[in-house]
Amino acid sequence: MYNIDQDDFKLVERPEDDFYTVQLLAGPYVGTKYQYGSVTAEVNEDTETATLAFKWTLIEGNEDLDSSAEFQNYIGEVLSYILEDAFDSGKYNMGSNDDTNDTNNGTKKSDQQ
Repeated sequence: MYNIDQDDFKLVERPEDDFYTVQLLAGPYVGTKYQYGSVTAEVNEDTETATLAFKWTLIEGNEDLDSSAEFQNYIGEVLSYILEDAFDSGKYNMGSNDDTNDTNNGTKKSDQQ
């Protein structure tokens, strides 16, 4: 398990992408850039625990990382930190931002309460 904190990475915008890119600033993969795709929580009803499942794309870094279980575990820890920080601060949005087809399936939380 890694002890990830806000100094280990930064979120950067790239004009050619709609999503933020994560740039690693510390740890064993300094300089690597990647993006998260879909993220889901897989719940184990027997143990009442959840595991994050996510897709990701390497933007810049060693191509061998594509098949590295250790790297995937590391960026899973980064993702856990990002999600926990968002929930703790109340700054998160789940579901679609497109209000034109709102089916009330999305959960939104903002600073206004």
